Amino acid sequence: ICCRVSPSGTVRVDTNNYSVPIERAGQAVTVKAHAEKIAVYFDGNLIAEHSRCYGHNEEILILSHYLSLLERKPRSILQARPVKNNVSAPILSFMEENHFSSHELMDILKDYVEKGEQQVWKNRSHYLLTHNRPVSILDQVRVEAVDLGMYDCLLHRGGDENVGTKRGGIN
Repeated sequence: ICCRVSPSGTVRVDTNNYSVPIERAGQAVTVKAHAEKIAVYFDGNLIAEHSRCYGHNEEILILSHYLSLLERKPRSILQARPVKNNVSAPILSFMEENHFSSHELMDILKDYVEKGEQQVWKNRSHYLLTHNRPVSILDQVRVEAVDLGMYDCLLHRGGDENVGTKRGGIN
């Protein structure tokens, strides 16, 4: 079957959408549907392979297909469907609760894709140590109260010639 990759980086087979590398969005690809797998080819080269889904209106998304897009759109990392559909709930919570920068989130996601969830948990302390946490001031800063009553007197009285003429903003 020859078909065009959707703008969201998927091809439709029967009633389901299967992801391909997002760089192929809008391009023509060849899809071979087998009993147990879906294979997607571009210029004769295999670019994506999925276990076949026999459900209806399902999205089968591979996170690695979307990493380059997530790097370009960093605000969407934690809300992106490929992330939510592939990353475990504990890892998602870890990423959300620690308020990592988009660069740090991408490092975690790349490790997740390349090395697996176990390795992400092993590197947890590394992510937290290298995390660019905002500076927080622990000691109290005392600010003395200021009496602005003298300024009020000047404004009501008109003050000297300069204060009175500049008060309205006209010279």
